[in-house]
This record gives sequence, structure tokens and C-alpha cells, in this order.
Amino acid sequence: MPIACPELLLGKNMKILFCGVVSAFLAVSALADVAYSSFGSGDSYDAAALGFDIGGGDSQRVAVQFTSASTGVLDNVEFATRTITSGDINVLLFTDNFDEVGSQMLAWGETLTAGPSVISKLTNPFPSVVLTAGSKYWLELRPVTGGMWAVWNENNQGLASWAFAETSQGSGYSTINAPAFRVTTGVVPEPASLAALGLGALALVRKRRKNA
Repeated sequence: MPIACPELLLGKNMKILFCGVVSAFLAVSALADVAYSSFGSGDSYDAAALGFDIGGGDSQRVAVQFTSASTGVLDNVEFATRTITSGDINVLLFTDNFDEVGSQMLAWGETLTAGPSVISKLTNPFPSVVLTAGSKYWLELRPVTGGMWAVWNENNQGLASWAFAETSQGSGYSTINAPAFRVTTGVVPEPASLAALGLGALALVRKRRKNA
């Protein structure tokens, strides 16, 4: 879709260059793929099932393994939770280490407010965090605030996942009905595209300085 270039105080050639750089950047940024999703049509999930406790009396944390269907910069992570007692959680992304939780790649802090089930959306601010198609990863929800209690809702698609759960009573791996979450990736710009964007921006700056 063409974009409307703003009426800047630039010469004709400068305006063409500026619009080209912006258009190329938007074209790269707008593309996104679903790396994994256990949501059903219309972002549906099972809000009636018991789900998986996060926090609660045992301070449980849950990590779920998934395989990325796309290669690209991590874009967003979305997950469905019902919160019984408000509090803070950490949402963490890990590599896979032979079907066990591996090294931490990224962490977010999120505050959950008591109420009915909702879908939370977190955005990755680091373009260096890249997922690879066919590789396994782990998404974890971990309580931070003492006494907080939430439930990670289950999917309604019959999808199962290899998971890790830890409470104050112990920990272990098992197969569970996958919780509801989605991971999306954005396109990784090719080196030539990045170079073109960089050169275009640099030329724009130099031209403005020369005409100043």
C-alpha cells in the first residue's frame, strides 16, 4: 500500500529520497509471521478449564516448549490468563537444551490485575533476539509478587506441549494440554536492505546540512 509522504521543506530530489527510505523501512517492518500459536479462531481459548497456576500457595511457575514455524526477529508474545489475586509476574523466553529449559533470551515484567481471563501482549524491544524456524524454545510465566495468583488458560485446539513446572514442593517435566499463547516474528532485513536504508538516511542528513 503506498504511503503519503509529508509535505516537508525539501527539494524534489530530497523528497523522493526521503519517501523511498521511509517506504522501504515500513515495508520491512510491516511484515510479520506467526512462529507459534495455540489460540483458536478469533483468538479463542478455554477460559472454563482450571488451567495452570502461576503463583498461588505453592508459588508455581510454568514453562512451555514450542517449535518456531518461522525465522525472524521476535516481534510479540501474547498469552491468556485469569487473575485471582493481583500481582507482578515475569515472562521469560529461553532457548531449548535437549528438551529442557536452556539459556534465557529475554524477560519482561507484567502486572496482572484480578478479573476475568484476558490476553496480554508484550513487545520485544531488542532486534537482536531472533527465532529460527524448526528450533525449539521455552516460554515461562513466573510469579514475582508474593501472594499473587493467576491461571494460565489452556488452549481449545487439543494441542499438547512438553512443559516444566516448579513449586515450593518440587519440579519436573511432563506433557500437558498446552496453555494459550502466541509468538510472532518480524522479517530480518537482508544486509543489502539495511545498507540501502542506512545510506539513504545518511545522504538525507548530509544534503540537509549542505543546504543549511
